[in-house]
Formats: sequence, structure tokens, C-alpha cells
Amino acid sequence: MDVEKTAEERITKTIEHLKQLNAWSDEVPNEILDGSMGPLEFKVRKNWWHGLYNDLDVLIESGRLPQDIAKDAKDLMVKIKSNEFMDRLTTATDITEANAIIAKILEAEKET
Repeated sequence: MDVEKTAEERITKTIEHLKQLNAWSDEVPNEILDGSMGPLEFKVRKNWWHGLYNDLDVLIESGRLPQDIAKDAKDLMVKIKSNEFMDRLTTATDITEANAIIAKILEAEKET
């Protein structure tokens, strides 16, 4: 199997997954959501953040991101993995920060 092709396929799948995550709702519901409530696609859910973390990790490791975006992504990854973040509810500010980084990544991808 061609290693370059496999790496490029992984990046392509990661970008597609990032686009799917980006389509989830920015709304911050008044109630705490959990998996037993069915497929709820809200960015406030910690599973969304885990998916984002994994996508950022793949893109950083691939060297695909411009340096400034990679730095912002790494900073967000540190935040996502912090106990402080994991032990509290997601805020609209958190979502805005993540959306900005996702937008930068998707815009950079258009240029490649």
C-alpha cells in the first residue's frame, strides 16, 4: 500500500469529519445533555470536543496546518484536555473559540 496515499486519505477523512463536527449546533441548551437522550448534535457535548481534539491532533501531526493555525490548535488541545475544562459545562465562548479555529483550518484547506 502506498504510504503517501494512505496519509492523504487520512487527512481527507479528518477534514470531512471536521466539517461534520462544524455542522453541529452552537446552541447552549438550558439542560445538561447526555447520550441517553438520543443523537443530539450540540457542540456543548464533551464527545464533540473529543472528536475535535482527535481531528486537530491528526492535522497537526501531518504537518498540514500553517504554523499560526497549528499553534492555535495546540493551545485549544491543551485547554480541551485540562481538568478545568473537562469538569465544567461548555460555554458559548468555548464554542466561539473552537469555531474560529475550525474556520481557519477549513479556509486553509481551500487554499491547498
